[in-house]
Amino acid sequence: MDRKKDFMKCMNKVEMSDEIRNEMEGVLDNMCRDEKLVSRYYNREEEERRIQEGIYKEIKETTAIETKKEIVIKLYNQKKLSLEEIAYANSLTSSEVEKIINDYLAQKESN
Repeated sequence: MDRKKDFMKCMNKVEMSDEIRNEMEGVLDNMCRDEKLVSRYYNREEEERRIQEGIYKEIKETTAIETKKEIVIKLYNQKKLSLEEIAYANSLTSSEVEKIINDYLAQKESN
């Protein structure tokens, strides 16, 4: 694509965090400022690698969050630990644990 507007339209169709989207937009802005700079220093493979690393990082973080939620729910369902103990075991705050449990209970009721 040769227009920022078209690129941003396509980027908005891809699910990604705001941090990655902003970084990609910044890279695009820098590339578009100086054509000599772009042709001299732009490394397509390097940019693709950075994008892939960003996507991998986001998937890894999302997986870690989902795993913590599953552990919280399993511990909650066993009814052997307090919310504070569950929070401590998962490096979360008590309010984060409460939110996970409340979301779980609400989803369970709606099913």
